[in-house]
Amino acid sequence: MKQSGFTLIETLVVLAMIGLLSAIGIPALQTYLNKTKVTEGVVMISPVKLAVQEYVMVHGPALSTLNNSSLHVQSEALLKHAKNVESIDVLGLDQDKVAITVVFKHQLGRLIWQGSYDSAISAMHWSCLYDPDSKMAQFAPRNCSALS
Repeated sequence: MKQSGFTLIETLVVLAMIGLLSAIGIPALQTYLNKTKVTEGVVMISPVKLAVQEYVMVHGPALSTLNNSSLHVQSEALLKHAKNVESIDVLGLDQDKVAITVVFKHQLGRLIWQGSYDSAISAMHWSCLYDPDSKMAQFAPRNCSALS
């Protein structure tokens, strides 16, 4: 009578291979999931940047008093369907500079878009910044740079 089946060694080899693949795959999956969370914030910031640009076209580059309510952009309305963004805040920094801050849930950190009005071309120029000491340093878009 012939017996069929797997030996203990064969079973242990298969389990070791599964463990190795899991050790590689799970961190890669976590990185991918966190990048998609950040992408949600990047997409959600687009209408706010557009509102700032429209404000500049109508009122000129008087950005020092700019905030969510002066733009008629309510963070709660923007975040109605957001799963990973905690808040979006607009703050006028100077006569021709504004900052839009996106704070993420899950302790990912924040992204800051700084906009400055370029009078030579009558348009806003945007740059993206992140806190270098937060998790965002790993997941920020490539065009973002660390705060100094």
